[in-house]
Formats: sequence, C-alpha cells, structure tokens
Amino acid sequence: AARVADPAPAGPPAYAPPSGASRGQLRAVQRAGDGSLEAWSADQIERGLGWLVASQAPDGAWWSDAHSPEGTTALAVAAFAASGSTHRSGPQRARVARALSWLCLRQDLGCFLTRSEDRPLLTLALSLLYMQTQDANLAQRLRRSATQVLGLKQDPVWSPVARSAAATALAKLGPPQQVERHEGGPAPDLVRALPHPQRWVANSWFAPPESPARAGWRAALVVHLHHLQHPAGPWTGEDDPGQLNLSWNTARNVLALALLAD
Repeated sequence: AARVADPAPAGPPAYAPPSGASRGQLRAVQRAGDGSLEAWSADQIERGLGWLVASQAPDGAWWSDAHSPEGTTALAVAAFAASGSTHRSGPQRARVARALSWLCLRQDLGCFLTRSEDRPLLTLALSLLYMQTQDANLAQRLRRSATQVLGLKQDPVWSPVARSAAATALAKLGPPQQVERHEGGPAPDLVRALPHPQRWVANSWFAPPESPARAGWRAALVVHLHHLQHPAGPWTGEDDPGQLNLSWNTARNVLALALLAD
C-alpha cells in the first residue's frame, strides 16, 4: 500500500519532562480526589482515539516513520481494544475490523519480521481482542503469533507484555497452553521519575491492581500527558521533531492510559 503520512497538526507542544508545576498539580490532584484524574484520562483517551480514527489509511493501516506499518497498526488496534472497541462491538467496530483484516493479511504474507517489536504487538492486539470477544476465528492466529513470539529474538519492551497478554487470552481457550505467564511489574519509583515512553505500556500492564504503585503511576502518567497532548488529539515525542510518529505515539499513550482506566 502507498505510504500515508501522519496528518501533522499545526504547532504541536514541545515534548518535555514534567515541570515543577506539573508535579505540584499532580500532588493537588492526588489530594483532592474530586474526579479530576478520571476526567483528564477519559478526555485524553477520547481525543487520542478521535485522532487515530481521522488518521487511519483507507486500507485500514496506520503508518509511522520510525516503526513498521504492521507494528503501528497492531498497536493502534490494541489501543482501541483496551478502550472498548473490537471488531465485533464498540463505537469504532468498523475501523477495528478493517485494521484487523489488514493485519491478518499481513500475517498470512509473513510480513511481521521487519522489527523485533512487530510480532509481540500483533500478539498483544490479538490477545486483547480475543479476551473481549472469544472469537473462534482469532484463536489459531493468536496461538500461532504467541508461539512465534517465544521462538524469535525477544524484544525487551514488548515481548513481556505480549507473553503475559497471550497467557491470559489462551487460558480462555484451554489446552494447548503455549505461553507461560511473564511475571513483572512497574519500576518502584514511578511517580518521581517517569520511565522512557516506550515502557509506559509495560508499566500500565504489570502495575498491581488496587495498589499504591498503580495509583501513583496512573496519576503521574495522566498529569504528564495532560500537558503534552495537542488539542487535536495526538502526542508528539522528544525523539520525533518532524512529527512523523504521531500514530505510534498516540496509540501507545492511549493504550497505556486505557489499561489503567477504572
């Protein structure tokens, strides 16, 4: 398919670490307990998804300069799935179905070998979709993709998340159980120092439920992203001055937020 460039909004905010004001705002939000955090998170997710809807290519894919279209599209599908839209239900059902069809075609053509992150991202997307739909048509694809994740060189960021998600999804299928659960967790000092953006999804996935670490990580992430999101919906990144990876950054951030939503 022909390359479809990310639509670049005018004047995106510069990427920067949380400022002193942001940290103060974080403490205020944590103390208030007035629903501000939930409102900010819901608004961020809604605007991010809206931008992804507008930037989807006609064939169903999403594109990014520093990442393959297969990996970027799988990440976007995972973001939609975590936010309540699958290929069978939800407000963006048709768009997810189109993206899934594109991913399945690329899987059948053996196109998930461009980058080490591609196969884990496909496995993550299929796992999240299967957990919500129990679609028998996805079962064999999920097993195949999950098994290949174990057989290929492991991606340090995405493979642990994919393995854990696949184990959860495959448990619903029953035997054969082909993926062992990967035990992990977020860095212990999540609030004081945000990790590299590529690890945000892993932190959200492995944060222990109903724990101070999870609550602190969610608050830090929501406040941080609140100051960086463009009004049109996307996020840029400190390593993306040309705004060529908006689809990737936006899908990643929506997924990280949606995994923490109550």
